[in-house]
Amino acid sequence: MLRRRTLRSLNTLTARDTSQLLLLAGVRNAIGVVIPLVIGLVTQHTLSGVGISVGALVAGFAGMSGTARRRTRTMLLATVWMRIATLIGATTGGIVWLIVVTVMLSGFIAGMMVAVSAEAGQVGLLSTNALILISTYPQDPVHSMYRAGFVVAGGVLQTSLMILTDALTEQSAESRAVSNVYAAISKYAVEHTRKADIQVATAMLDADTALGDSYMKRPMHHQLRVFMNTAEQIRMYVVALARIAKQQNNQPHDEQTTGIEDGLSKVSLVLEQVAHVVKNPTQVQKISECDVTPLKIVWETLKQETGPTSAKAILHIQAIYTTITDLQHALAADHMLIQVGITLERSSALSPLRKTFRSLGANFTLRSTTFRHAVRVFFTLAIALIISRILALPHGYWLPLTTVIILKPDFTATFSRGVARILGTIVGIFVATLLIDISGRSHPAGIVLIVLYACAMYTVVNFNYALFTCALTGEIVVLLSFFQQTPPFVAMTARLAATVIGSCLAFTAYILWPSWQNRNLHVVISDLAHAQRAYFQTVLSVCRQKEDPQQLQTKRQAARLARTNAVAAVQQAMNEPVKHSQDPYAILGLLTAMHRFSDTLLSLEAHFLEVKFDLSPKILNESAKYIEHALHVIEFVIRHHNIEMDEESIQRVLVHPESGLSVKSQSFTETTFARLEAIIRSMLRMLPLNPPSRVHSDSKS
Repeated sequence: MLRRRTLRSLNTLTARDTSQLLLLAGVRNAIGVVIPLVIGLVTQHTLSGVGISVGALVAGFAGMSGTARRRTRTMLLATVWMRIATLIGATTGGIVWLIVVTVMLSGFIAGMMVAVSAEAGQVGLLSTNALILISTYPQDPVHSMYRAGFVVAGGVLQTSLMILTDALTEQSAESRAVSNVYAAISKYAVEHTRKADIQVATAMLDADTALGDSYMKRPMHHQLRVFMNTAEQIRMYVVALARIAKQQNNQPHDEQTTGIEDGLSKVSLVLEQVAHVVKNPTQVQKISECDVTPLKIVWETLKQETGPTSAKAILHIQAIYTTITDLQHALAADHMLIQVGITLERSSALSPLRKTFRSLGANFTLRSTTFRHAVRVFFTLAIALIISRILALPHGYWLPLTTVIILKPDFTATFSRGVARILGTIVGIFVATLLIDISGRSHPAGIVLIVLYACAMYTVVNFNYALFTCALTGEIVVLLSFFQQTPPFVAMTARLAATVIGSCLAFTAYILWPSWQNRNLHVVISDLAHAQRAYFQTVLSVCRQKEDPQQLQTKRQAARLARTNAVAAVQQAMNEPVKHSQDPYAILGLLTAMHRFSDTLLSLEAHFLEVKFDLSPKILNESAKYIEHALHVIEFVIRHHNIEMDEESIQRVLVHPESGLSVKSQSFTETTFARLEAIIRSMLRMLPLNPPSRVHSDSKS
């Protein structure tokens, strides 16, 4: 078991995603890094050019992903933070105890910023690295101000290049995110697996985030919001069709039909066309060119089949057809279709700041993995700095650099990425040092190497971590060669030694005070149960016309977020080489059951967009009350797994009420509520209260 988990955790060495090769961003950022160097060489101010390049280097990482608004904000934040780090590092570098305390605090802040976003964590990490590097070359306050000014100039230059590139590009991050939603739904239509469904949920979360943090012009922003709302509706119908197809596949062979699967294939082709159109927000009127006639052919074919299943499938396919054609007509007529549930609001300028403080406040506790990580970085950096000073290692700054880069909040990131970091660092140091030696340490050759390394580094940052580390290490080695005149192979040996020591120190720190994700699984799973319960309640309220449909969209998004968080947490926990506090198979079973529950709710939502309730209020209320209470019990038991519940409460939820519902009913609503109850019972049997024996004894009595 340990060997299998270790092998899974080392997949980072070979893991790659070709869709994450960011060639345009790589070239753009490489240009931003090299321009100051060229100007510095021409004007014979080489070191000033290097200082500006360092600022551009860090700002480039801050502007790799997200909307233009988000990238601009993050890059400017990184520039300001780098200025402060440069000023402090250059001024206090000569005072050992002060720079140690300062670096420790910077490391703690960087660790906490992981809770805000990946970009914020990256900015904090790079600023801490800059503080470590710059403190190696202390200067007086006046020259420190100059150096900090160079860093700001580099950040502003890189930000300006990013804005200019965006202005010349027709596509936007917002349109790509919405396009990815349609592409993911298209994939789910033909595969309808749990993995494909998670990809849909992730794409929708990314698109919601992008549209909420955008300064696009209102008409384009409005268009993309309408596309997103349409995607939400289409997803419901596709999920409902996929469920019908699965039921058909479980029928005896002579009763199976291929019409529904063929319909899903046609839906997939239509959605691919929409995804292609949405990529360019200035050409969305071309949505009218999307051919939706295959959907009409499919439902005409299904009409020849008898039975309620085919009739229901026809309704869903017709609903998809109507949804897309309505959108085509609205955009072609040059006016917007305001659909139910659409929201036009985007976050204010202060929203990210408020979110940052909320995230930091919520994680300021030892129960938080992020806080434990920040404390771990705080003390480990102190040890690394002290060791580098005591041993008087040449290029000793490489030791704390390696330590802070490798140390991550979770096991998988620390050890798998740690191994990738070690191998990438070793290869990067060796190759870069060799190339510098071959080039004769000339500045023109160094600039060429910087361009090549920078382009490779930014291009593969999300593609493969080992390759990224190799390129990043080479970039740092070449940049430092402008300052240092140490013999190449002497420098290489010293850096390799510091890398090994720093890596061992990071691994030891995590082993001594680990943050095992499996200990927090009960929190994320109970959060998922809570979100599902809120979503279920809102679906009923909206369908009864007792609540604003806008609330339905909000609760659906919250359930989607809780589900993706739970999946990520379980995946991390399964890779940890420790004994799990909960049965991992029971946890996976609960996730599967909640996945089915969510899909069934989506089917119910899709159904009531077409027809009204066909259940008596009494039966409906009894079933809904049972499902709500059961979800509350499931949430309570999982969240407080060490607290025994009242026996009477357990009996009430485990003994099924006499609602008279049946999964074999001809009524879609009755079948759906019966299926929801069956899923709930399967969840109850997985709880850590030994419910199977309870249910068995209850049935006997």
